[in-house]
Amino acid sequence: MAEDDDLHQLWVAFNSHFSKACNLKKLAEGDHHEVYDVLQEDGISLVVVRVAAPAFPKDKLEPEVDEALFADSTAFLLTSRA
Repeated sequence: MAEDDDLHQLWVAFNSHFSKACNLKKLAEGDHHEVYDVLQEDGISLVVVRVAAPAFPKDKLEPEVDEALFADSTAFLLTSRA
């Protein structure tokens, strides 16, 4: 039931952001994320988004933060060698 609430909150956020009625179409689901196509009422895609599944749990976002920090530190090392 909490997943339905998360999906509803996501839907409300996109309706508010785009100032129009939107529909969410699930494109894919993995261990940690779900991918949605946000569509206008006429079926035109506005954006494709990836969200943590279920939406925004801390334990599923921490690995992404670690990965981003590692990528950032690696980029520094690669650029500082020049």
